[in-house]
Amino acid sequence: MGVWNFQGGSIWSEKGFIPNKSTSITVTHEDDRDIHLSESSVIVPGLVDFHCHLWAPGAEIGVTDKQYLSSGVTTVGDAGTFGYDGWEEANRYWENSPLTVRSWLSALPEGLTNHPNPNPTKPENISLDRIVEVASSVEDSLLGIKIRLGQVDETTDRSLLRLARKAADQTNLRIMVHLTGTKLDIEEVTQFFNKGDILTHPFQGRNGNVLNTAGKVKKNF
Repeated sequence: MGVWNFQGGSIWSEKGFIPNKSTSITVTHEDDRDIHLSESSVIVPGLVDFHCHLWAPGAEIGVTDKQYLSSGVTTVGDAGTFGYDGWEEANRYWENSPLTVRSWLSALPEGLTNHPNPNPTKPENISLDRIVEVASSVEDSLLGIKIRLGQVDETTDRSLLRLARKAADQTNLRIMVHLTGTKLDIEEVTQFFNKGDILTHPFQGRNGNVLNTAGKVKKNF
């Protein structure tokens, strides 16, 4: 563990950016360093990306931890890249990363490891027991259960909502629902929600949003 001492540039404070005289941080697996910043450089707190798709072995898509760290992001919430077929291995990989990672477990066994997914697993072939088993095996790295609506049809979407609600109730977790593309009314979707559950991508011009015909947020959902 080393100490990196940053001199020069500007630093963020409650009053905005102010001149930085000297700011030190401890960095694991590194030696001590003195770093002299240019006048145009700024020091900010580590950034957080709450909704991302983070790469780990087994995924064909995703941003790597090195890409995030090099852009100033230090903490992320992976939005269901992995389901129970690969989440445990991915989580072990993320635990060894300098990036702080929290994640959502996809209800689909394959998650979103490839996109677009031409053949998402049918709800009747998804194991609720496996979702609960994996979700119950960790303490604080898992945020909840993620489902993606709009990939097949309305019947599939209703089944996924019921599945996610059961899994969340059995594990005391939240659900996150991706709306884009669903033909279900938002009122029907949110009937499956409890306090703290999350709608993601609710504002967009495709089917599955929270807007009325005037482009305003619906009042009664």
